[in-house]
Amino acid sequence: MRIIAIKFLSFLGLHDYTLCTYELKDKSFTSRFVQEALLEILGEEEEETIEVVIFLTDEARESNWEKENKHGKEGLSSILERLQQQNRIIVRDVRVPSKSDEEGIWEVFSIVIDQLKEEDEIIFDITHSFRYQPMLALLILHFAKVAFRTRIRGIFYGNIAASPKGEVPIAPITDLTPFIDLQDWVTNVYAFQESGRAESLYRFVYEKKEELVKQKVPHKEIQKMSTIEKFTNKLYHLTMELETNRGPTIQTMAQKVLASLDHVQSDLPAQFQPIEILLKRIEKKVEPLAHPDVIESGLAAISWCIQHGLVEQAYTMLVEILVTAVCLVKGYSIEEARDYDLREHYISESLKVADLMLRGEKIEYRNPKVKELADKFATNYTQMVNLYSSLKVDRNDLNHAGWVKQPLEEDKFIERLVKPDPNQRDQSNQAGKYLDLMEEIRNYWKENKPE
Repeated sequence: MRIIAIKFLSFLGLHDYTLCTYELKDKSFTSRFVQEALLEILGEEEEETIEVVIFLTDEARESNWEKENKHGKEGLSSILERLQQQNRIIVRDVRVPSKSDEEGIWEVFSIVIDQLKEEDEIIFDITHSFRYQPMLALLILHFAKVAFRTRIRGIFYGNIAASPKGEVPIAPITDLTPFIDLQDWVTNVYAFQESGRAESLYRFVYEKKEELVKQKVPHKEIQKMSTIEKFTNKLYHLTMELETNRGPTIQTMAQKVLASLDHVQSDLPAQFQPIEILLKRIEKKVEPLAHPDVIESGLAAISWCIQHGLVEQAYTMLVEILVTAVCLVKGYSIEEARDYDLREHYISESLKVADLMLRGEKIEYRNPKVKELADKFATNYTQMVNLYSSLKVDRNDLNHAGWVKQPLEEDKFIERLVKPDPNQRDQSNQAGKYLDLMEEIRNYWKENKPE
């Protein structure tokens, strides 16, 4: 027997339903029940057996489910039974309570969720959903995507309109799936804003594009989605560069993200128009990283890491952006500033010597260039040197995973990155000091950067 992966969920109502022609895109089917119409229309494209789950109260069972119901007409159960005999569907009816108080609502939620399994593909008909049920359906679908990694094939509403007496009414079926897409956009953009990670956003867009390809929609629509996919792919790579401390390329990648975003904003598909506000939030978040000044871009990257809990990355970037700033001030190019000997044996060594000088220790100079630079640091940038020296110790503590003689407690690393809460009585004078170092670097750069 084939594994059932597609589930059709629907609530059955109480009304005496009349014959109606339901239309979805370029297809139609006439029936008293929207459930039959949807299964006939959607089933044409399905090769797999669809598991149909009908949720009904005791009153709905009596009114519209049983073969001989109280309206004296054929019930939905016998109609679906014929489809089941054709091996097109498997049918289950599930009782739900008719009470609509808070307890009843959550009972319905649990009952529907219990029908779902990992990675189910869901079609949800909400045409005859009662009162709160359409909103509950959206909540269930969202919960199921997170909890069971389900995929939403579609959520549909049959819009039955009045018609002249004696004529079969026409009911356009509205595809409400874009509302689920918008919900996913909101969730994934929120996750990006809070965590600084873009994997889920990129995966969501990629999967939506693949769905359009399978649906064989016009090439123009696929092309628009491809534009969005390219943007989220670049955003994903930018966040990966921040997570892996790719300092020299973060600025360039951020600029590529913004350029790609321009293409997206100028040609959004109709169903994605509401996300423009969300895209502007992403733009605002990325802009500081794309700053044309490489040091300002680097400082923005440090701020990003602090904001998103990338503590070790923030410490590492802070050390390296100071060294980079000094390299550039000394006339070296960005490419030359990648040289290990330059960074460690000249710039870092000069900062270290400056710290020793400020401590009053005697030093034997092996390199006159180091002495000259150390003298300048010790004379003009005392605070920057002191903070840098402390930062190097803490960075080594982090990089060696606490395997040092005097490891810091974990909360101290955070305290030294962020300003203390003024409402807290017990304040360490060390708290937030590395934000001060960022300002020292910014001031040093403004005073000395090459024209």
